[in-house]
Amino acid sequence: MKIRALAAALALSAPVSLAALAPAEAAAPSLSVTWPEAVRFNPDTTEYVVDVQVDEAAEVHLVMDQYWGYGFEDIVVTGSGPVTLDFPGDGAWGLSVTACLQGDCSSSQRTVEVQRDLDVQAGLGDRIAGPRRDARIFVGVGELSFEGIVEVAWTLSPQGQPEVTAASGSSTLPQQYELARIPDLRLPEGSPDGTYRLQVGLRMQTADFGLLEGSLTTSIRWDSQAPDPVGFKLSDTVFYPVDDGYRDSVRVKLDRGGRSGNDLSVVVRDASGVEVRRARVFRGFTFDGRDGKRVLPAGRYTVELTTTDAAGNSSSTSRQVTLRPEERFWQEVGRTFKASQLLVERFVGRCGSLVTSPRGQRKGSLGYYSDSRCADSSQGTVSTVLGVTLPTAFQGRYRSFRVTVVGGAARKPRRSFAQLSYYLPGSEDYGYGRTLTREQGAHRGRKVEDARAVVVAPKKSPSAYWSIGVAGGAWYDIRSFKVEMQRQVLAVPGSSRTMSRTASEARTIAEPSGAPGPG
Repeated sequence: MKIRALAAALALSAPVSLAALAPAEAAAPSLSVTWPEAVRFNPDTTEYVVDVQVDEAAEVHLVMDQYWGYGFEDIVVTGSGPVTLDFPGDGAWGLSVTACLQGDCSSSQRTVEVQRDLDVQAGLGDRIAGPRRDARIFVGVGELSFEGIVEVAWTLSPQGQPEVTAASGSSTLPQQYELARIPDLRLPEGSPDGTYRLQVGLRMQTADFGLLEGSLTTSIRWDSQAPDPVGFKLSDTVFYPVDDGYRDSVRVKLDRGGRSGNDLSVVVRDASGVEVRRARVFRGFTFDGRDGKRVLPAGRYTVELTTTDAAGNSSSTSRQVTLRPEERFWQEVGRTFKASQLLVERFVGRCGSLVTSPRGQRKGSLGYYSDSRCADSSQGTVSTVLGVTLPTAFQGRYRSFRVTVVGGAARKPRRSFAQLSYYLPGSEDYGYGRTLTREQGAHRGRKVEDARAVVVAPKKSPSAYWSIGVAGGAWYDIRSFKVEMQRQVLAVPGSSRTMSRTASEARTIAEPSGAPGPG
């Protein structure tokens, strides 16, 4: 009780200052950092020493942070003095020195770029080479290529024999960001096939980093054996490069067998050996007889298929094909005959007559005269079978067949008429009938567009037949027949009169050959 009273009395008697009770104002520690002048250097040849002067009581950290990398160092600096930095990796580094005392800090920063070696970037393309194809190895050093000239030296050694140099070479890289191919990377002619060790060394002299070097080690395979050739067949050995639907082009059909994986190319040469077409081949190739849009001259051409493996070795096979100038088209043909020229068979009843060159008609005319006074009406019938030998047609194709009869009713009786019909070899009957009226003049029979219906043996000995008949007392005189049709030909248009597209009146339709008619 006495102690508490004494304390209260002292409190009342002693003056109190609020300012004395407040904490003292904090001050940042004194920090002085002297950085080396070099900001781009080779740490193997240039020592990088930072001088740090700081209050003894401060806590000091020197942080090294590698840009675009994983390097990071936090160095605790004890007291003032020099600090030597060791850079664990090449590239740009951010450096900072920070001194802290009771929560207040001072700092100093610097950015530097260091480079000890060439960072060799490589693109390993075709590591298979041969006498006709170099190995495709690409190297580069990125933006460092702009610092100076990069010298490249390489050696090839048999696998397992690094002390043996089978080939070597040197070159320089272009100043570019992209990778560049090492030129002339090959072995001498006659080198044994197999795997070889490739050692590539790069070096360059720079102003800031001095001499930089880098290397690359890989392997290549040397192959000098030609691959088995890929066989092929041609769809035709003769073709006609006209767009008419008949052998307009020739198709190269590959026989790949088990030899896939190689490059295939085709070259077409004319008879003089001049190349007219070249193309890579995947599943096949079509030669249309053109050099671009121009149709090539007629003649013999060689189609050569080349098989090339990854090492550049190749083998070839070839076939010959003939380009012809003919084209397929429809040719109109026709001819007029005296009526009696085409007579093949006749049927004349007892009360009828068939007269050659009747009175008052031209020589070679036919007169069909029926007498209705017969008790048996069939005996008044007069009929004939007439025919022509047709010109041959390509592939036996004919169309637009028609017979035109020139004549009319005889002087009596005035109402006479005749019947015209075509022989149909498929059914061995007659059809496409038409009544010929009494008027004198040309009476056109029916046109048969698909002439296969009326042509006999179109691919061997083509011919056509028709019948003319009268009955019931009709009298009819026929002076001539005109036979017209179109036949398909394979020829050069305009090369001769008979090969023109219109060969009307050309003597390509003949009289009957003497063979028996259709009956």
